[in-house]
Formats: sequence, structure tokens, C-alpha cells
Amino acid sequence: MERHIFKFGEGSTALVLPKAWVDKSGLKAADTVYLSESENGNLIITATGTKKKGADWITDSNVSPTLIGRRIGLHYMYGTTNLHIYSSDGFTRSQLDMIEDTVHGSCSGFEITTQTSKEVVIEDLTNIKEVNLEKVIMRLRSIVGQEFSELENLDTSAIGKMEELINRFYMLGVRYINITQANDFFRYYSVLDALESIADSIAFISEEPSVRGINIFEDMHKQFDLAFTGFTGNLKVIEEVTEMRASILKKITHRKIGKFDTYILRNITDKISDIAEFGLKL
Repeated sequence: MERHIFKFGEGSTALVLPKAWVDKSGLKAADTVYLSESENGNLIITATGTKKKGADWITDSNVSPTLIGRRIGLHYMYGTTNLHIYSSDGFTRSQLDMIEDTVHGSCSGFEITTQTSKEVVIEDLTNIKEVNLEKVIMRLRSIVGQEFSELENLDTSAIGKMEELINRFYMLGVRYINITQANDFFRYYSVLDALESIADSIAFISEEPSVRGINIFEDMHKQFDLAFTGFTGNLKVIEEVTEMRASILKKITHRKIGKFDTYILRNITDKISDIAEFGLKL
């Protein structure tokens, strides 16, 4: 959809927003929209004033702390802004510890604003509109790249901490998409998902002594870096990433490693190719 820029006042320019988008976003005259710039220099216009989304649930002392933590994480990613958790017979210490660890360790912007023996209130105290989705993805790219470097150097001691950062940025990216319904959100969600899958596979394979020295991680790292050039729609690079995938798969086949480890390694190079091929949608 094209829009012409016209002169507005002295030295300023303006454009008219499509009525259908304004109506869909629930905007009216004098409302505010948020402007940000993508890594490619494109202007992104997002409707602000997203409605608060509250959720309540009742639990008890018998519920697994892990389950409570996972449920908080899901609410975070799906865009809940006010979360009330009630315990019919009071929280256990391990449940409260899990709530605090999940909020502070995985949910950027979430804060515990009320905490008693039977009630915890969690609120989003930030403006999700200020998040730059492409910067989140580039940060994930950087951390995953560091994981590849660790594998190449046979020093995997820091990968566990990197995984925590990756999960945090992944959840933030998914939350942003669910709240804002960002332009081309499916493509960006798919890349987030691929990055997390690659990171999970690296974390698993880093614990396997039999595959640490198989000398293909440098090739995977190069393929990974190229994939993000392909992600911008460069067809020549997308073809190169696909060719590298075939070469890496051939090397994996000739290594004497277990079937499951082979599957994990194949998953890494397949997901890297997926990132590049998402550029075809441009």
C-alpha cells in the first residue's frame, strides 16, 4: 500500500494513515502512535495504548513449583500485563522462590508488586512498544554465535549462562509479537523459534564428549552468519547457505557418532537454513 508524503508546516512532512488500519488498531484523533526504525532503516509504525490484559488463577501448596513457573512464563509470552496468583492454603517457600526466579530471570519488565502468604501480584511496569524486535533478534544471533565459538574452542563452560540469556530474549520477542501483532509477525516468530531451537540443540550437544571435537562447528558457524544475510532476501546467499547445509550433512554422516547426536546436529544445520529461507518471503 502506497502513501504520498506531503509538506506540513515549515520544514516538516506528513502522511495519512490508512483508515482500515486506524480502525483495526482502535485509534482515534489525538491518539498516539509509536515510531521505530528497523535494522534495515525501515520505519515501523505501531499503535500504542494496548489494553491491559489481566489474568487470575488459583493454586495450592501441592502444585509443582516448576509448573507454576512455566505458567507464569506462558502468560508473559502471551501478553498478560497483570497476573494475580492465589493459593488456597498458602504458598510454599519453594513455590515463592520459583515465582521470584521466573519473574526476575526470564520475564523482562515483569515485577512482583504484591506478595503475601496467599497472594502474588505480578505486573508489567514497562512499555512493550519501546522494544525493538529486530534488535532482540540480533541480540539472540550474537549470543548463539558466541555458543558456536565456545564449541569451536572446546570450552563449553559458559553455554549454560548463555542459554539463560537466550531464553530471556526469546520470551521477550514472543511477548512483543503477541502484544503488538508486529508487521510480518509470522516471519519474525519463525526466526525466534529457529534461534531457540538451535540454542537448545547446542546446549545438548555441548554435554556430549563424543561430538565436541568433530570439527564441523566452524562450518556451522559460517553457515549461521551467512543465514542472516539470506534473511534479508539475498537469493545468492540463500543458495550458498543451502549448499553449505548439504556439505555439513555429508560430514555428519561420515562421523562415527550416535543416531540421536546425529539427529541433533542435523537439526542445527536445518534450522540455520530455515533462517535464510525465511528471506524468500521478502
